[in-house]
Amino acid sequence: MTGYSYRFRMRSACIAFIAATIVTFLLASSPSYGLEATDSLPTVAPQGSEAVADLSVGPTTKASDSVVVDEGDAPASEPSAVSQADDGEGGTADSEAAESISSDVPVVAVEPQAADAQSSLDACSDEPQDPSETTEEPSYEESHVNMYRLYNPNSGEHFYTSSESEAISIAGLGWQWEGIGWVAPSTSDVPVYRLYNPNGGDHFFTTSATERDGLVKKGWKYEGIGWYSDAEDTGLIVYRQYNKNAKTGSHNYTTSAAENASLVKMGWTAEGVAWYATNGANLPFTARWIVSPAWTGSLERYWLDSNASIAKSRLVTASEGAGYTAYARPNGIIVRGKWDNGAGRVYVANNDGKLASTSDGATGWLVTKAYDGVLQRYRYDAESHAMLSGFFVVDGARYFGMGNNGYVLRGKTNWGDHVLLANNDGVMPSAAGWLVTGIYDGGNLQRYWLQKAYQSFVGARTGFFNVDGSKYFGVYNEGYVLRNNFIKDGSTWYKADNDGKLVKSVPPAQYLMTEYAQRFSSATRWLIMINLDTAMLGVYTGSQGNWTCVKYWLCSPGKPSTPTVTGTFTTLDRKPHLSTAYSAQYCTRFYGGYFIHSILGTGNELGSYRYLSHGCVRVEVDNARWIYENVPLGTTVHVYD
Repeated sequence: MTGYSYRFRMRSACIAFIAATIVTFLLASSPSYGLEATDSLPTVAPQGSEAVADLSVGPTTKASDSVVVDEGDAPASEPSAVSQADDGEGGTADSEAAESISSDVPVVAVEPQAADAQSSLDACSDEPQDPSETTEEPSYEESHVNMYRLYNPNSGEHFYTSSESEAISIAGLGWQWEGIGWVAPSTSDVPVYRLYNPNGGDHFFTTSATERDGLVKKGWKYEGIGWYSDAEDTGLIVYRQYNKNAKTGSHNYTTSAAENASLVKMGWTAEGVAWYATNGANLPFTARWIVSPAWTGSLERYWLDSNASIAKSRLVTASEGAGYTAYARPNGIIVRGKWDNGAGRVYVANNDGKLASTSDGATGWLVTKAYDGVLQRYRYDAESHAMLSGFFVVDGARYFGMGNNGYVLRGKTNWGDHVLLANNDGVMPSAAGWLVTGIYDGGNLQRYWLQKAYQSFVGARTGFFNVDGSKYFGVYNEGYVLRNNFIKDGSTWYKADNDGKLVKSVPPAQYLMTEYAQRFSSATRWLIMINLDTAMLGVYTGSQGNWTCVKYWLCSPGKPSTPTVTGTFTTLDRKPHLSTAYSAQYCTRFYGGYFIHSILGTGNELGSYRYLSHGCVRVEVDNARWIYENVPLGTTVHVYD
């Protein structure tokens, strides 16, 4: 074994001891993080510090607005007061941006996280030792670490850490997970220093001891060595950009030349090489759940896969370590409750995201009230782990799965100009034509006209339609045809018989008045009916049980304080006009001082509100004259409401 290899291994042993010391220190000093949603995201607290700054300030310019990188969009940062310049030592030095840190920023007492590690390093010796006591060179996984990248949507800051536990913790606090940014060596001759601005809540990273010390003098807190740079001749460039307009998150670091170029195009300043990443594969990552409010503002569940990426648009399975099967939507949010993928499947899950299934996991029927509060019937598809929606056939029977809900139709639902029907088990009728049944209407018999609604599936026709030369009307939302009632098509009224056939008719009020009129007799072949409720007057000719309406007019009865008398009367006498109101013409008296006469001509007496008289019944002048000249005295007048 060469002396170099011997010394390398001894130094590695010392480094391992130092790393253990650092971890112990971090665990003792780092704050605990909960999963509660907050109005503004907390910053990453300085290591060894109890202070946590508020990052509620929104970013000025976000790099994420137009940058596309392998790990996801690179959001903008907001300006820290640091820029980069060559210090002649392969690192960086203070720039004009560094001077923008206010001299009023208090200098925070620094207890670098590596202090104890340094004393341990001093205790280590580079003197050769017995080769038999040395260990083998560390493997790639033992000598490298993943560098995790996260983004604060409130401040615009990107944060980088080699600590997986720290990354997971702050993701739970509301920082957006962006996965593995690069891989770094566990140690090298070029450390990357980590600093924290207690005023702005911003982090800054540099390989320059001069830049580090200058910022500490301006009030930044030195948090020790964050990680290490790889060698220039073998590593990948990590580019550094600066946003002079941002107040926090003003620096961005990336291995992506495309992201670097895009940010520069957006107005960021390219500050060259920050350090070097390892040109090698990402280290293994243990897939796991995270719960975070980072993207929606409310707590949602996400699955980080073995590549440290958020699972999207796919199933998450127990074989990955999830513990059960779940589904990640296109935005990464795990389905909790129900989600329709728009392609004939509705994913149904409990509050933890565990997908519903049959008891044996096989394709089949699931009847449960767990997701709706009442019993519903679902058709579970084992391949997709979802419920069927839309039209489908099982064992020759036709069904319709309700979109967004997943359970099958039982009862009725609209489908274009049809109403789909299904019994309590969800089975739909299959034959076209007339169907008379009470199973969809609580036992009340109704008549449906079924025709093709979709492929081989039928539905009840709604609206006006014709069958064998007869006109019908299918009631909207119900599907059955209108029977024994009135319907208006354009300006024409129709009345439906008991089978639903439509026949042209007078307006419903007139029809009902005519039916009512058949009860009355008259000493003449004339009859006058006055409906106070509808303010309509009808004149009939014929005889009891055989009256025909010849006139149907608007009228103006008495106002509420002087209402028109009700009952059955006869016409008594006539006057050309009233002595108390000369403009009231063609007056026919039917009781006491109550007349049928013309309007007074003083306004719109037959408008939308027509209850204006002192008790008489007013009609248009020509109509009052027609009664005056054509209806003989002794004619029955019936007034009702």
